[in-house]
Amino acid sequence: MLFYYYDYLLIQNYQKVVKIDINESIVKLKDYSFVIKGNCLKITYFSKEELKIEGEILSIEIKYE
Repeated sequence: MLFYYYDYLLIQNYQKVVKIDINESIVKLKDYSFVIKGNCLKITYFSKEELKIEGEILSIEIKYE
C-alpha cells in the first residue's frame, strides 16, 4: 500500500528495497514494484512493515511481475 504526501511516500507491506539513489528508488511488494523517480530521494524511516522515502517526487510507476 502506498500513501503519497507532498514531499514523502509511505509504503506499507513492502518486501525489499531493490534500488535507492538520489534520482530513482525501486521498492518490491508481493506482486509488483514501485519505481519512484525524483530528486534528492532518501529513506528516512523503515521498519519491517513500513518504509518512508523523502525528497522531490516527480513520478511513481507500478511494474507488475
